[in-house]
Amino acid sequence: MPHVFTIRRLSDPTRLVAKFIASDPGDISNEEKERIAFYLRLTPSPDLLFEPTSYSANRNLIGREPDFRMQSGREFWLYREHEQLPIF
Repeated sequence: MPHVFTIRRLSDPTRLVAKFIASDPGDISNEEKERIAFYLRLTPSPDLLFEPTSYSANRNLIGREPDFRMQSGREFWLYREHEQLPIF
């Protein structure tokens, strides 16, 4: 089941920078972090915190194609801080 993650900055952990859904739970690799940052127009840095949440997303409710797919087949849907996510 797709899993929801947040992105915050270590320098300002109370401010949400972005959110994303990964088609599979588990750690986010450095390559995945770089691609996510690229698509969200964020500068990749150790200051970015990619954190899993306790939320899952219903693939049928996402309503759009993923923003990108990794060679492994893992898919990602990206959302800016103000965008709503299809979670339950």
